[in-house]
Amino acid sequence: MTSKSGTIVIPVEFGTQWNRSDIISLATALETRLGQAAGVCFLDDPVESAISLVQSFVKKGLRRIVVLPLGTSRLNESLRLARMLLAIREAVSDVHFHVAAPLSWLEWTDWLKQIATESTVQAGYEPSTAGLVVVGHGTRDPIANADLPRIAYLLSRELPGPSATYAFWNEARPGVSRAITHAAKEGARHVLIVTWLGDGESHADLERESLEVARPLGVSVSLVSPSLVHPSLLDRLSSKQQEGCSDASLQLYLEFVSQLKNVELLAGKNRVSEAEMTPEAARELEELDRKLNSMLPPEYQGQYESVAPTSMGTAGLKYDSDGNVAWDEIWTSFCDLALAGGPPHRGTLLEAVTAAEVLAEPEEYRAVVREIERGIRMVTGLPLITSRSPGWVGVICESEEMAVWLMRAIIVENVMVRREGDILYLPAGPRFTVKREIKNVITAIAKTVHYWKAHLFAQRDPRRD
Repeated sequence: MTSKSGTIVIPVEFGTQWNRSDIISLATALETRLGQAAGVCFLDDPVESAISLVQSFVKKGLRRIVVLPLGTSRLNESLRLARMLLAIREAVSDVHFHVAAPLSWLEWTDWLKQIATESTVQAGYEPSTAGLVVVGHGTRDPIANADLPRIAYLLSRELPGPSATYAFWNEARPGVSRAITHAAKEGARHVLIVTWLGDGESHADLERESLEVARPLGVSVSLVSPSLVHPSLLDRLSSKQQEGCSDASLQLYLEFVSQLKNVELLAGKNRVSEAEMTPEAARELEELDRKLNSMLPPEYQGQYESVAPTSMGTAGLKYDSDGNVAWDEIWTSFCDLALAGGPPHRGTLLEAVTAAEVLAEPEEYRAVVREIERGIRMVTGLPLITSRSPGWVGVICESEEMAVWLMRAIIVENVMVRREGDILYLPAGPRFTVKREIKNVITAIAKTVHYWKAHLFAQRDPRRD
């Protein structure tokens, strides 16, 4: 890259769990790798510190700033980032922002796969007998907590050993003991624990507890803390930084975050007053507002403050004359869409089960799949497809656009979902019950398809602008 720029590393969502010193070391390593000035901004710090960093770049003659998010594209913090950048632009004139795309889940997973493979070899483990547990800090935010199971699931598809799993190192569940026990039941003779923890004290305590749990199970344990200055990660982040230089402006980033869930920036006390904004910033926020509205059904458009964050209560089951659940008679209305700020359907993430769990109880699993498929047909009318991977029920959407929209909406209802083209896959397990997990899956897709139809109608209504 020939033209010079300054780079700002900004940790978002699970990237914030690392020590500040680790992230600062990463920025220093990137500065060396890129041959350009780099620094760190933390979203919890006063915006003045970010302004000061940009001003230091300007004093060096750097007017182009590349923002490099350290994370993925988590919802609320991306909007906080957009707001911070607007504040910087108001305070520092003639600065041109380029915002790099964050690493994707697949890129983070590929990096952790490399870490796990290297560590397995170093520990002398046979890969086919080595289980993997990814450990991180749990939060009160169920959407943030969904990061770890997502990583574990992706790693399970990439590594040769028993299924990867996850654990939280605090009051959140599942804990480390359960994860190690699960790995042992899956056939692991060795357990590699990859920590997404940024402090040495937690690492030492985790090691002690892991050894105590593993010893009576007859498995060995090895802990590894991935380094943010690992060459593989630096390569990926450097590529993102250089790709980011081709972006046009902050406006492109605002278009990116407009596809996300959290709209608090535009609501109530968090709204920046028109008197405080430059005309350019006001236009950008107006465009963000427009694009957010384009993602939402009409009843939510421009109504952020009226969205109820609490549940309407649980709908009771109804049965037909044959004793089967009458899924199409249960709901006459739904809670507000979680995508728009309403309450998630579940308090914790409902995940897919492992292949081993399915194989252990095949008859029970088939019964669960039949009931979920029956319910989905009744409440959506969508066709079903048999999943090639055990633990999933396939739903064929009317279009890939519909599948993308539903996937975004369902995951924030706290039900795991994955997509392949226009097909959505929802979780199923042999121990799912009608009153809980089966109902959760059917409710999530019934609710989101209901709002999708309203959203689709709003898009096609010729009376709308």
